[in-house]
Amino acid sequence: MKQKDVIIGNLIKSWQSGRCINVTLCVTENCNMACTYCYMINKNNKRVMNYKTAIDIVNFVLNNEEYLKEEAVVFDFIGGEPLLQIDLIDKVCDYIVSYLYKHNHKWFDKYRFMITSNGLLYKNEKVQSFINKHAGHISFTISLDGNKEKQDSSRIKKDGSGTYDDVIKCVPLWLSQFPSAFAKSTFSHDDLPYLKDSVIHLWSLGVKNVMANIVYEDVWHSGDDVIFEEQLNLLADYVIENDLWDKYSVRFFNPNLGLPLSEDDKKRNVCGAGKQTVAFDCDGEIFPCIRFLDFCMNDLKSKSIGNIYGEINNNILKTFSSLSIENSMDAECKECQVSKSCDFCTAFNYISSKNQTIYERTKYNCLMHKANVRANNRLWYNYSKIYNATSQKTKLKLLIKNISSLKYLNILLSDDVTPHCSYTNRLTSNKVMNNEMIDAAVDFCYKYFLIPIFIGNQEIELNRDDNIYFKISQEENLGINDSYVYDGKSFKSVSCGSIIITINRSILHGFEEIVIQAAKLYRRINIFIQDIEEMNANDLALYQIGLEKITSELSKWNYKPVINIFNDSYRCCEAGVTSLTLAPDGLIYLCPAFYFNNLKHTAIGSIHDDYFSYSAPKTAKKESALIVSEKEAIHSNCIYNNYVCTTELNIPSDQYVRVEKINQNQAKKYNGC
Repeated sequence: MKQKDVIIGNLIKSWQSGRCINVTLCVTENCNMACTYCYMINKNNKRVMNYKTAIDIVNFVLNNEEYLKEEAVVFDFIGGEPLLQIDLIDKVCDYIVSYLYKHNHKWFDKYRFMITSNGLLYKNEKVQSFINKHAGHISFTISLDGNKEKQDSSRIKKDGSGTYDDVIKCVPLWLSQFPSAFAKSTFSHDDLPYLKDSVIHLWSLGVKNVMANIVYEDVWHSGDDVIFEEQLNLLADYVIENDLWDKYSVRFFNPNLGLPLSEDDKKRNVCGAGKQTVAFDCDGEIFPCIRFLDFCMNDLKSKSIGNIYGEINNNILKTFSSLSIENSMDAECKECQVSKSCDFCTAFNYISSKNQTIYERTKYNCLMHKANVRANNRLWYNYSKIYNATSQKTKLKLLIKNISSLKYLNILLSDDVTPHCSYTNRLTSNKVMNNEMIDAAVDFCYKYFLIPIFIGNQEIELNRDDNIYFKISQEENLGINDSYVYDGKSFKSVSCGSIIITINRSILHGFEEIVIQAAKLYRRINIFIQDIEEMNANDLALYQIGLEKITSELSKWNYKPVINIFNDSYRCCEAGVTSLTLAPDGLIYLCPAFYFNNLKHTAIGSIHDDYFSYSAPKTAKKESALIVSEKEAIHSNCIYNNYVCTTELNIPSDQYVRVEKINQNQAKKYNGC
């Protein structure tokens, strides 16, 4: 089975890729059920939307420039139980279709009707007529929690009786009409023990996608996270034992879950409330989302943003447009390295806050989220082990941008590898990493969702079709993403994408000829100086002359290769932050240089540790690099050179700063050629 077939944990793709405005109409606050975990605590049979109000809402939306910025629209009918008002919904949808057609509206072929129902009225003749009439423009979700025990314990009628037997009769028809439909399944304290069996039961009914979640409210008891994790592990084992990776999906196993938040993630709104979602109550009052309506507010004052018969309150609305995940986090959340998909509800934040603000997120489900992360990690680790493949979770972690997150493990295959960066190999020993340790290293990468980078010429037996890994080597045949280390004798492996050229004071005179020759064969050249700390004024002059000759020659060419020292952006390998190094002695270091220069006291762990816990040193991060010898900022940072020269990871040496100044000045000429 290839990885592209894996769907376990996949989320349902948003219609129009989410590029639409979601217009929610609460057509009734009444419901024919009394679910134990429902957030609509003040449901009633008095407030029902009338036809005139519904049409006024539709006209308000279809003629409002603020909403017309979006390329498509979803009209979401909700309650209470929306199917109690199927006559109203049917008439309103007829009006919408007619209006879009008559006015040649931009949304004429980009609209959708959406209903989320408890399913009790699904087989109603009027409901079925409505579904058939709007086939192709409607999506229908049924809230179905799982097996009979789970459903009848939480999704109950007003008299306390269960609803499973009634709802289950609708499922075959529902799935025949909406084959890719998903079920909404919610879990709280009382029903956690049913989780594994409930999800499996939904799958057995033909519901391939289960959008399961836990409640946001303060309902969790001590030990609930243990039960939650146990249930998820049992569910994962069922997936593994029955090879269901490509057949079903459940939200708890989304491979994104538990990754660090990227800077882009932090800037977005967690749910779109007030940005891409707008909700209307039965009287035409406007809210950021359904959970801000009066009957959901726990008797607090609702947060209305206007009325269809008046104006939108932009002062209130901008509090939502400014809201982001980051500015609603406290210090603990901002430092959390597993915060991806740790969801929260903006409205519930408002309800729970002592200050009635949307900018203080609740953390009632913090332990539950971490339990989910552990079970999720266990599942994807087992996937890698079973199929000897790079998991989707590892691939997604590799794609995270704008954040320093541990992604790679450099694996030194022997003590005699040719240096590939700004260091000299001072070892006299000849340790070679045996196959047992190589296997352990790969397993370590699976466990912590890292990409292996093998450094050395030793043969590695991994299938590139199923695994992502890189090599830094002097082998004859390397992949396009591998790097060839120039050995000072000849150029080989031209099939690979880049070459590493290390220079030192002894070859500064004439090193440019090596670089120019390499430029004829490689699209990227990485140049490193191994003894910067020893360079004097004469060495710096020779180095500058060499760079000038390179620029002069390559300016005549129709193309120029990418050369690392001429890169305008910040150059930093982020050793100790995005990558660690495993040496043949089984110890883990910040980067290869610390091992090859006999700095064993700097080891930060061992491959043999039962559990490897690591947090990147603050001083290893690029934003911590300080300039003390010159005021001019530099574009690169080498924590090894910093450490051996200044004893600190974030303080570069005088020589390093001077070399970088030469690089920067020459980069302007090179990039301007």
